[in-house]
Amino acid sequence: MSKTFTFLILLTTFVGFSQTVIQKSSIDSGGAGVTVGTTTIFYTLGEVAVQENTNGSIHISEGFISPDIIHSLGLEAYSILEGIRIYPNPTTDIITIEFKDIDTYEIIMYDHLGKQMERCQAEQTDEKSLDISNYSSGVYVVLIKSDTAQSYRTYQVIKQ
Repeated sequence: MSKTFTFLILLTTFVGFSQTVIQKSSIDSGGAGVTVGTTTIFYTLGEVAVQENTNGSIHISEGFISPDIIHSLGLEAYSILEGIRIYPNPTTDIITIEFKDIDTYEIIMYDHLGKQMERCQAEQTDEKSLDISNYSSGVYVVLIKSDTAQSYRTYQVIKQ
């Protein structure tokens, strides 16, 4: 009886003084972070408007993490599109997209909130230029899709 009582006392003490640690994690296919002053914004493909800020011992994280970006975009049967170059990045006005193969590509640009900013076609060409001089400074996601090759790729473009 004494051993059982001692075990229960120790277990209660241990559970009472233990600390639970919750760690943030997400599964994503890419992303990065941007720091301006004391504010850092982390973004990944699949997250919309995620912002994290730490001030002393306070850590704020806000946003929505989509469970599966491939299914969200309806690209289940697509592979990764290779051989695309976007420059200059960062930019202030015009970005040029170079394609490895001459094909028809769909180009969609989203802002950091997931709002579609641009949608266009690059038909039977190996290069397309986009004028983003009127856009606000920030990070944009560019989705490039080829239906004939059944492939896609996303890129981050920084507008200064």
